[in-house]
Amino acid sequence: MNHEIDMRFIITFILLIIIFRFVAKLLFPPLLNSILKKAAEQMKQNQPPKAAHKPEGTVTIEKDQKNQQGNSTSGSYVDYEEIKS
Repeated sequence: MNHEIDMRFIITFILLIIIFRFVAKLLFPPLLNSILKKAAEQMKQNQPPKAAHKPEGTVTIEKDQKNQQGNSTSGSYVDYEEIKS
């Protein structure tokens, strides 16, 4: 009697896993596709507008005014200390 219950449980558990995998294969791709489309739309909305179209081959360098401090020709100095373990 006890073995019969164990076998029914195992068979039921295996069938549930098979059914879940089948349903997941049917539902997951469209769900993921819709989530990715929404994320792509949000990314497009958050992008700044593109600058005016320039002819191919031209190079422009744009600098942030707020990041310039002090002498523009000097680099920043970082003092490193050796850490002994």
